[in-house]
Amino acid sequence: MHEPCIIHRDIKCSNIFINGNTGEVKIGDFGLSAVIDNSHVAHTVLGTPAFMVPELYDEHYTEVVDIYAFGFCVLELVTMEIPYNECDTAVKIYKKVSTGEKPQAMNKVKDPEVKRFIKKCFAKPRERPSASELITPRPVLRRT
Repeated sequence: MHEPCIIHRDIKCSNIFINGNTGEVKIGDFGLSAVIDNSHVAHTVLGTPAFMVPELYDEHYTEVVDIYAFGFCVLELVTMEIPYNECDTAVKIYKKVSTGEKPQAMNKVKDPEVKRFIKKCFAKPRERPSASELITPRPVLRRT
């Protein structure tokens, strides 16, 4: 996903498309995306509040923001609940995200391997895996 280095900045379930015949997955709606240079740093606050990454609010981030948002997609698929569904305003979501508080939906994830996978997506930016590192050794996405 990140070769060339494109940050989508609005990864969410409604922007992920699956071909029912082949199982091929594609990401759409690149309206907020940005191509970044060798510094791998972007500086604009954009995206859907419930899927925004803490570092987006700091206005200094890299392509791994998409991995964090992908974790929210997996969380939504597993729980059938939009992240931060417990919040009724964008301000409440902002407060939780900016303090590192995870959505209550995380408590509904029962499978420990799935929970571990999502937590890897939510790791600190420098510890967050790349897209290829995240999915290569993980059959969890295939069976879920």
